[in-house]
Parts: sequence; C-alpha cells; structure tokens
Amino acid sequence: MPEPASVKNHSSVNFTRRYIIVTTTISSVLVLLVFWVFNQHSVRLIQEQVVHEARAFFQEIVQTRQWIISNHGVYLKRPPSP
Repeated sequence: MPEPASVKNHSSVNFTRRYIIVTTTISSVLVLLVFWVFNQHSVRLIQEQVVHEARAFFQEIVQTRQWIISNHGVYLKRPPSP
C-alpha cells in the first residue's frame, strides 16, 4: 500500500531538519576547533616571546655587571666644590 502524501512530506521535513541540525553542529564544532587551535598557538607564541625577552634582559644585566667589574667599579666625576 503506498504511503499518503502527508506522511512523505512529514518524513521529508524530518530528514531536512535532521540534515540541517547535523550540518550546523559539525560546522560549529569545526569552527570552535579552529579557534581553539589558533588560541593555543597564540598562547604558546606569547610564552616563547616572554621567555626570550626575559633571557635577553638577564643577559643585559650580566653584561653590565661584567663591564662594571672589568672597569673596577663605576666612577662619577664631580665638579669641584666651591
């Protein structure tokens, strides 16, 4: 016995609705995944930059101290007192 037209329309609407929900869900998950990966990459790059700057600053301090030691301290020239 053939199905009535209303049953075919109802089944078609259910399929379309399910298709839209599944497609939207998959698309949303993919977009969220891309943003999460981008965020993780950005955090890692920022952390690497902070470490790089801290090491450079530390080396600057070490070199300044070595220069002071090699020059027997830091001397200031004072103008003669009146």
